[in-house]
Amino acid sequence: MQFNPVNPSELPSSQAKEFPKLADGTYQFVVASAEERIAKSGNEMIQLVLEHTDQDGRIHKVWDYLVGTEAAAWKTYQFCKAANLMAEYEAGRLGENDCTGAIVRATVKLEVSEQYGDRLRVSGYEPSQAARTEAAVAGHAPSSAPAAEISDDDIPF
Repeated sequence: MQFNPVNPSELPSSQAKEFPKLADGTYQFVVASAEERIAKSGNEMIQLVLEHTDQDGRIHKVWDYLVGTEAAAWKTYQFCKAANLMAEYEAGRLGENDCTGAIVRATVKLEVSEQYGDRLRVSGYEPSQAARTEAAVAGHAPSSAPAAEISDDDIPF
């Protein structure tokens, strides 16, 4: 597609309206896509595209990154717990296919940046009601009790 870019300030006022952005807060999101990538620093990461549909049917997208470093482990842990992916977290292996389609609640805050422009940043994850219901139906309801240890003798194959 080829077109002439136009600055929004040059559009007639009826066309220059921006879509409303999400206010700082906690919302339910679906992981629309996840892609395993290598960060500029050389660390493995998963780029997440989170989508929230507001009450008017508009889809708001937020990008987040789960980076395989100790400093970023807190976010990967929160995401996995929220997305019912603790088995993958505990195994130390999380893939893009594990993440895609997950339903989570994420807290977003507006980050003002001259370099990158204003954008929403994910500051934390928590389980959504849908994820809690799914976990309960699957028999994986969250529990405060420590997980039972499984030995090779418990596996039927």
